Amino acid sequence: MKSFLTSLAASAFILIVGAVAGAQSTPSEAERLAQFQAAADRPVVLTIPGMDRLSIRRDIIYKRDGATSLAMDVYTPPSLPAGSTRPAVIFIHGGLPASLASMKPKDWGVYQSYGRSVAASGLAGVTFNYRMAYPDPDLEGAASDVTDLISYVRQHGLELGIDKDRICLAAYSAGGPMLSLGMSASAPYVKSLVAMYAILDVRHSPLYGKCCTADELRRFSPAAYLDSRVGKLPPIFVARAGRDEVPGLLEGMDGFVARAIATDAPIEFLNDPGASHAFDNQPADPGAMAVVRA
Repeated sequence: MKSFLTSLAASAFILIVGAVAGAQSTPSEAERLAQFQAAADRPVVLTIPGMDRLSIRRDIIYKRDGATSLAMDVYTPPSLPAGSTRPAVIFIHGGLPASLASMKPKDWGVYQSYGRSVAASGLAGVTFNYRMAYPDPDLEGAASDVTDLISYVRQHGLELGIDKDRICLAAYSAGGPMLSLGMSASAPYVKSLVAMYAILDVRHSPLYGKCCTADELRRFSPAAYLDSRVGKLPPIFVARAGRDEVPGLLEGMDGFVARAIATDAPIEFLNDPGASHAFDNQPADPGAMAVVRA
């Protein structure tokens, strides 16, 4: 049973601890998908007045690649005046195995509630689907999708109600390597970074070491940018779950935090030793309050 839990944590965004903890045998594929969907549809553990009164633009196609269309949703405060823009939070989801490819993260309850929460806070929220596979990650392909999403948001910022020069990248789980896109000198419009139980150094992961080149491991490890960008990084918030079971995640995150402190990077770090992976929509998880701080 432990190996099943570890595998599930490593292969998807949400660890279904509560759903399977009492099971006596490994769930079937259908049961596993149902459990995953139920967990993904739980809203984030944060309620803000006005979350039911906002504007949502759904299924905007930001990229076409052959027969594949990738879409995003944009959440903004209600009655935003024409020409008015808001800083945007772009939510970067984690990886999905091939068996879950039909599920669209932007439609999950957890991301819908994230979009609503930031819009109710006066910002713009962007949720989207991109091709982040796991446990067979294609970091180059995923980065291409995220880069195109950011470009689309910035090019169409005025019509979307988004300030193209004030963007936060918020990454979850296997979406962590995509934060590297906001840490380079070529992204001055990224004003803050959020890492929630995120992989921050793929050089510590046995999985990525098998499928990525040395250059990819460096370019897609946010930790690799700390030394070269001293004094030039945007504020960074990192939330750590002490009981995270994703292989290599804690080692990479701990190294990232230690190096960020050593280089005096603008980092805020929240650690909960009792929290588990994907704590943000698990009401009973002690790490859930990290959502409020983020």
